[in-house]
Amino acid sequence: MSEIARISEQDIQDWVGSKSFERGYKYFEEGAVFETQRQGARLKALCEGSQPHPYQVEATLNAKGIHDALCSCPVGDDGRCKHVAALLLMWFHSSDEFSEVDTIDQILTEKTKEELIVLIEKMLDRYPELEMGLRVSSSINRQRRMPASSATYRKQADSILRYGADEYGWQASFHAAAELDQIIAVGEEFVARQEWASAAAVYQGVSASIFNNYGEYHDAEGELISIVEECVAGLGLCLAATDPETREMVWRAMFEIYQKDID
Repeated sequence: MSEIARISEQDIQDWVGSKSFERGYKYFEEGAVFETQRQGARLKALCEGSQPHPYQVEATLNAKGIHDALCSCPVGDDGRCKHVAALLLMWFHSSDEFSEVDTIDQILTEKTKEELIVLIEKMLDRYPELEMGLRVSSSINRQRRMPASSATYRKQADSILRYGADEYGWQASFHAAAELDQIIAVGEEFVARQEWASAAAVYQGVSASIFNNYGEYHDAEGELISIVEECVAGLGLCLAATDPETREMVWRAMFEIYQKDID
């Protein structure tokens, strides 16, 4: 097994906080962490908790120690919960219990196109909700090659937000924001090519959709508002446009966001 950075119990406590560290230590001692794996510098495991099903826990180490972490528990989005503490304690005390496995990239690279198609079809059969993300991604790739109005991107965002509100429960904001990031990435590509009108259309469409659907979400951690903030920042970059029509479009989009924020 290749070497990666070692961590101490103090490192773990500094990462998760004293309370989560103490609770995580109890989980570790009770053997709640199992199915431990290592993919490069990323540690993965399942951890028993208060729910009938175990939580999926991950943590990534780098040269400085703990780089990031994630847990599927209700408070694990920032990776500083007791389950993450238990995973890291397991690594600290019993690193030999972690089986080294190929990364997903390595696994997929070794498969043929036909094998990948079969794999994706099986995943869609088991998790039909993934089809929406696949269709959105396909549509976005087509849109990258042509300018579009804000209505185009607004419809894309509407599809994500209307579906996610019903399907993802308390994690709805997190999942919706992750999919909206794919659309935001299109705007960033337009900005990189200085196609200001197209970029502004992306940010205007996404922000308008979020405000129209925001009432359906419990955005406690502000994931959706963070997407709006990205849209505002992107629109600010679009003011580099020199033609009056595009600049007017950008100012109108920013004023609309300002009005919605006040409301």
